[in-house]
Amino acid sequence: MKLARTILLILLGILLLIFTGALFFPKTYSVQRSIVIKQPAEKLYKEISDYNDFKDWNPWSERDSTIKKIVEGQPSRSGHKYSWEGEKAGKGYMVITETNKPNMVHSKLTMITPIESESEVYFTIEPVEGGTKVTWKNEGNLDYPLGRYFGFMVKDLLEKDFDKGLKNLKKYAEMH
Repeated sequence: MKLARTILLILLGILLLIFTGALFFPKTYSVQRSIVIKQPAEKLYKEISDYNDFKDWNPWSERDSTIKKIVEGQPSRSGHKYSWEGEKAGKGYMVITETNKPNMVHSKLTMITPIESESEVYFTIEPVEGGTKVTWKNEGNLDYPLGRYFGFMVKDLLEKDFDKGLKNLKKYAEMH
């Protein structure tokens, strides 16, 4: 009886720490990476706003050979949709919600598996000396309590993926 009570108190203490600690962690995250590409903004806008091209340079496609991709709708328009499902990549979709040719593409990203989540994705395209600066940004909410702990890892993971994806975009855009 005494052992069961001690175990119960320890478990309650751990749960209390998890729930209380999460109150002090950020409720949202924002990750942003940029690269300068020696191509005109109009060309990069086309590559980014056409999900038929996105599948060729996004960093997740090359990691999962089982991934199935479906592209729907008219490129560069609201409603243009990229869906995927794969063993490693999970299942989800991204839909363009707003564009401002040739400067911005805004999409809503919905992950279904392995973790359900929604976030906003922004690509901004801006002419600079030496080419065009492309910025890839993702921001979203972190669920309470466990999502807030995950928030500490999401920045690292996405920064690496965005850097890889932007390098892929640069290579892809400069070859085509």
